[in-house]
Amino acid sequence: MLDHRTLHRSGSLLILLVILGNLLLIGSTNLISIYLALEMQTLCMFILVAYNKNSLLSAEAGLKYFVLGALSSGLFLFGCALIYGSTGELELQFIRIGIISYGALAGKSLITISLLFKVSA
Repeated sequence: MLDHRTLHRSGSLLILLVILGNLLLIGSTNLISIYLALEMQTLCMFILVAYNKNSLLSAEAGLKYFVLGALSSGLFLFGCALIYGSTGELELQFIRIGIISYGALAGKSLITISLLFKVSA
């Protein structure tokens, strides 16, 4: 059985991993590294939300957060695919220059919607 100290340490480790995900997100220069940093942060947050095993509300909140996170991740990846299909690049500096087509604009919109989903959850 896990005691109070072990639970406290694992919660602290998860918070540190969320902070690491934030730092990786700040230093990201392409869409893949942005996605990986967001997912690292989000997966740790799923665990933190559903951390209390004795509470039914905690499990419900974790499941709802997981479903919204999966939807958001799907939109982000679809937007990345549209941008890559239109511009042929994943680097942010080249995408900024080459965003002229409707596919890239739709991809940019999907990524924006995905990030707004992540902020709202």
